[in-house]
Amino acid sequence: MPLKTTLFAAVCLLAMVPIACTAEENAGDGGSGTSTSSGSDASAAAEEGGGDNADAKERLRARLKEARPQLDIESVRDTPVSDIYEVVSGGGVYYVSADARYLFSGDLINLEEGRNLTDDRRAEIAHDVVSEMDRSDLVVFEPANGPAENHLTVFTDHTCPYCQRLHEEVLQMVQDHPVEVRYAMYPRAGTSSSAADTLRDIWCADDPAGAMTAAKEGRSVPSRESDCSTPLDAHMQAAKAIGVRGTPYIVVGDDGPIVPGYRPRKQLLSMMGISE
Repeated sequence: MPLKTTLFAAVCLLAMVPIACTAEENAGDGGSGTSTSSGSDASAAAEEGGGDNADAKERLRARLKEARPQLDIESVRDTPVSDIYEVVSGGGVYYVSADARYLFSGDLINLEEGRNLTDDRRAEIAHDVVSEMDRSDLVVFEPANGPAENHLTVFTDHTCPYCQRLHEEVLQMVQDHPVEVRYAMYPRAGTSSSAADTLRDIWCADDPAGAMTAAKEGRSVPSRESDCSTPLDAHMQAAKAIGVRGTPYIVVGDDGPIVPGYRPRKQLLSMMGISE
């Protein structure tokens, strides 16, 4: 079999291997269905252009809203392809023809540079949103030795087997390397689920990191006080703005890649420029 065919087959097979727990359907309040404007200010600023170009984008936006009134358009931007525009909606990146007749999803790849421009854009959106999240609102695992030199932000559900598997790697990672791991809450069954209640208990615990480890190891977590409020709704809004559809969902550093699913510790460290 030719090398290119072999590589293509390998990539296809890899894409079929489950590495994340998907959001559950018909659950509670619909998972991350809460509307949000997180990150939209930066996106709106990025789409603004001058003169005719800005007018063309406004006409395109109006046509899209007319054709799909339910579409929540966060930004419309140019792409390197003539007469094709990028549209961000609900954390997803889409493309539309200049006459708004064709809307399609998929990866836009620069073959000369070997760059996936759509992945770059998804990462940009994710970092914009995560940068607005307060570290004090996250469950943080700090490195055992010295200050952190890099970090991961992970949207997690303690009931997800892949999150449990990743957490084993996290405990070893922070023990051996100057890496901090910050957990955001994303109950796949929605904010009215028992999983969401446990995540609230974890955040309200005297030792949230210890409670997170206990929950992911199948141990019980003390119930929170009735007056303890949590940032769960804000985390769900951030997840929607990014387009999180399952857990774990990993945002690497301040400007690294996004990883929608489990990856071994060695791969995550490599993404941060750390060798093991």
